[in-house]
Amino acid sequence: MRLLSLPIILWLLAGGAAMAQQPAPSSMEALRGLLFLGPRDSQGWEGKGEGDAYLLSNTDRGGLIRYVYTLGKSSEAAEAQVTVSVDGKAPGAAGLLYGFDPQRRTYCALMLNADGTLGLYQRGSDSFQRLVSAQGAALRPGANILRIRVERNRLDAFVNGQGVATLASTTVCAGKGDTGIGIIAVSPGRFRFSDFQRR
Repeated sequence: MRLLSLPIILWLLAGGAAMAQQPAPSSMEALRGLLFLGPRDSQGWEGKGEGDAYLLSNTDRGGLIRYVYTLGKSSEAAEAQVTVSVDGKAPGAAGLLYGFDPQRRTYCALMLNADGTLGLYQRGSDSFQRLVSAQGAALRPGANILRIRVERNRLDAFVNGQGVATLASTTVCAGKGDTGIGIIAVSPGRFRFSDFQRR
C-alpha cells in the first residue's frame, strides 16, 4: 500500500466553535449544532442548508480537510451512512468519517473522490494512507450512498448497498463503536450531504 503525501490542514468543528445559529437540515439532524452554517470563513469554507441537504464548499484552496463528528456510547457495533455528491477536482473528496480519536487525531474516511472513484483512507499518527480504491458499477454519477458498519474488530464499507471493502482490527478505524463518527470533506469542491445516520 502506498502512503499518500497530502498537504492538508485539519480544521476541527466541535461543540463551542463559532458557528452561525441556523437550524441544521432535517436529514442531518444527528449533527445539529456542529455543522458550519455561514458565509466564507478565513480558509475559504462556506456552509448552508438547502432543503434537507447540507452544502459545504471551498473552491479557493486545495487539500484542506474539514470534518464534523459526534461521539457515541461504547458499543461492540456501530453503523453510519450518508448520501454525498462531489463537484470539484483532485484532491476534492467527501464522505463518512469513522473512528475519530480526539486525542490522537486519527480516523478512517470512506470518501467519494472528485474523479468519480471511491477511496477508503486511514489517517494514522504520522501518515495518510489509502487502504482501498474502488470504481465501476457500484458507483453512480452524482449522489452515492456511503455506509460503514463495524462489529467488534471488523469494518465493512458499502456504496449504494454493495460491499467494497472489509478491514480487520489492524487499522485505526476498526474497533468499538464509541469513537467519533461524522462527515468529512477535502477541498477543492462543492459537497452535498444528506440523510446522515448513525446507529
